Amino acid sequence: MGKIKNIVILVFAFVIFANLVGCTQKNEFTVTFLVDGEEVKTEIVAKGADAIGLEVTKEGHYFVNWDKSIVNVQSDLEVNAIFEPNVYEVSFYNDKGGYISSQFVEYGKSANAPEMANGENSIFVGWDSDFSCVKSDIEVKAIYKYTCTIEYFDGETKLSLNPSVYVSGESMTLPTYDKNGYEFIGWFLSDISMTPYFEIDDSFNTNLKLYGRWVKLEAEKDIVLPDSTYHFEKINKVKHSSGDFYVYQPVLPSGAISGVSNYDWSTSDTTIASVSIWSSISINSSGYCILTATLKSDPSVTINCVIKVTTDNVVVSSVEEANTFVLCTVTFKGKDGEIIGTAKCEKNGSVLYPVPTKYEGYKFIGWDKENFNITEDVEISALYEKGTNNYHGKSFAIIGDSISTFKHYIPDGFSCFYPYPTADVNDVNLTWWMQTINNLGGTLFVNNSYSGSCVATNSTSATQNVSRLEHTLINGVAPDVILIYMGSNDCASDNVTLAEFTRAYKRMIDNLQSLCPNSEIILCTLVSNPSFYSTDDQVAYNEVIMNYGTQFNLKVLDLYEVSLAGKLVDSAHPMTVGMTVIADKVTELLLKEE
Repeated sequence: MGKIKNIVILVFAFVIFANLVGCTQKNEFTVTFLVDGEEVKTEIVAKGADAIGLEVTKEGHYFVNWDKSIVNVQSDLEVNAIFEPNVYEVSFYNDKGGYISSQFVEYGKSANAPEMANGENSIFVGWDSDFSCVKSDIEVKAIYKYTCTIEYFDGETKLSLNPSVYVSGESMTLPTYDKNGYEFIGWFLSDISMTPYFEIDDSFNTNLKLYGRWVKLEAEKDIVLPDSTYHFEKINKVKHSSGDFYVYQPVLPSGAISGVSNYDWSTSDTTIASVSIWSSISINSSGYCILTATLKSDPSVTINCVIKVTTDNVVVSSVEEANTFVLCTVTFKGKDGEIIGTAKCEKNGSVLYPVPTKYEGYKFIGWDKENFNITEDVEISALYEKGTNNYHGKSFAIIGDSISTFKHYIPDGFSCFYPYPTADVNDVNLTWWMQTINNLGGTLFVNNSYSGSCVATNSTSATQNVSRLEHTLINGVAPDVILIYMGSNDCASDNVTLAEFTRAYKRMIDNLQSLCPNSEIILCTLVSNPSFYSTDDQVAYNEVIMNYGTQFNLKVLDLYEVSLAGKLVDSAHPMTVGMTVIADKVTELLLKEE
């Protein structure tokens, strides 16, 4: 009995001890989650259960795992997030965009640049982007300074002037060149550019050919009227057969064989006036020249006269008047009446507007007087209102078709419409694009417009082609702004589909961005002109242009509400009033503060 009693006592004691031990065991545990030693979450987990965890992020890294298992938790835990760095590609290019090499770099670390050598006329100065702490894919372009040459010309004559070299990326003042009896206007990149240069800024990096321009200050009696059988005594302003427009035509003198088609017609200076086979005189600019008719059946019979041409008239003049030199001075004034520049021209001539002065808090909006057909000394004042003009002082290139052409202001060999005998757009400053540039206080860099051209088609004049678009640059220099008004001929053509136009318009933008990567490209939709294309087609083509503006993040000027009805010389080409409504809308949209 004693042994049994002892066993019972031992069993009872063991049960009590087991119960006491069971009361002190934990059934829940704390799991603490850490990122780089910082607590981001705590979680209470039942014994043997799995912790839920959380999604954690670290800049420039991706999450791999936790450093301890959070499955079947049997104790309190501290778990640390394990991350690996993201890897990014750093690509190196030369300054022309040519690929050099690439390497993959962990987040926050530095790439190792390739070795770059100096060239014969170039010095490597660095890279255009920082790659010492890489945090994304990067394209890095080499920066070079180039020793570039400058050549100076007076027409075809090369001038010996210094400096004859410059270093790209550095500013430099250009020389002036004095000619006896002339006043220097400035240096230009070509004879069709109206952007003068007086210094080289840090954007130039190419060999340059600069062409000087001067205004005549003294009389040069150089017009001589050749002997002829007859002389014209009168120029008539004749109503055109259309019934809506007028042309200037000489009156055949008494005794001469009648019929204008019996004569070959010419002028001594086509920059002043040109004449058609039907004797209709086109005004190209103000001045004097000789008009001649030569009898086809007997070239010894001629009729001539001196004509005086202004932007709004053609009349018979005299040699004496033509050779009488009258100089006019134009004084340009700023917002507060201060003189900001002067220019001179022969009577009835024109001058270039200067780049107007900028004033804090004000935007330039135009000039109070025209700069052409100047007949006396005059003051022209710049106009301002409160606001911002982002195009003040910018150089503009125009890419267009016939409505944007003007003779002697487009590249050699390009087809031209203006000036036209029955149109009244008789001065370049009356075109929509020159009005716009003058309104904004900019300068014409180049006009890349070609009469009859499309965006699409296989013609070399189509603006989808690089060969056409290359004329937007001069001597490797690009404009600040490229203003595109193209698509009218595509929209009106039976040979261009909307799909073809869509593909070609994209190709045009791609090529232009490649040629002029630093230029701002601005697109214009088509104006309303139901006599040339239908409204449905206009809407469809404009939608393409608007969509590309969005796709390429380009500014689009919507000209849909501009109507040319009653403002055309034919079915497509604006008179001056039509040019003005286009210019006013373009100016309004470009001056609109965003």
